[in-house]
Amino acid sequence: MSEYTLSNSAAVIDAAISSVAGADAAPTAGSQNMVTSGGVKTYVDGAVGDLVSKTVTTEATGIGNTDNDTSIPTSAAVKDYVDNNIIVMSGLGTLANGASGTATSDMFIMVQGGMSNVEDPVYAGLTINGTLFRNENYSSTSQNTWACVSGWVKKGETYRVEFSADTPAIGFARYRNFNFTP
Repeated sequence: MSEYTLSNSAAVIDAAISSVAGADAAPTAGSQNMVTSGGVKTYVDGAVGDLVSKTVTTEATGIGNTDNDTSIPTSAAVKDYVDNNIIVMSGLGTLANGASGTATSDMFIMVQGGMSNVEDPVYAGLTINGTLFRNENYSSTSQNTWACVSGWVKKGETYRVEFSADTPAIGFARYRNFNFTP
């Protein structure tokens, strides 16, 4: 039999034994007492539902195959889903004024037109599959004036960009390609 040397007072030891012997039936804020296993189970069942009726979704099963409110995914299942279903972006590119084409992947295009120290309207335009999206801005104060328009171009759709600019640094069209994995 092991031998223990206790350095606590009898009152401290009695209080510790009372916390275990007089365990609470449910978790109570501020209580120093232990909680019975039945009290813990009741609390957890109420907070997250009965775990017995839940199924665990593993990486092999796949989160996409268990679209319900009764499955709990493992961390490996979540990582696999994110790795295989998140947008993959390629580098940022620049399109010249008047550039047009057919998108080879989904892309986001932002067109910005600007003029410095002019009183003429400036514009930015993006045509997607024949539909023009155009924004004009006008300044009567002879200061820098900007117009911006943006949109999603899906793979296979046609696009054309146009903008007013008095220098290449002020007018531009930028794009970023995206690949979506369904």
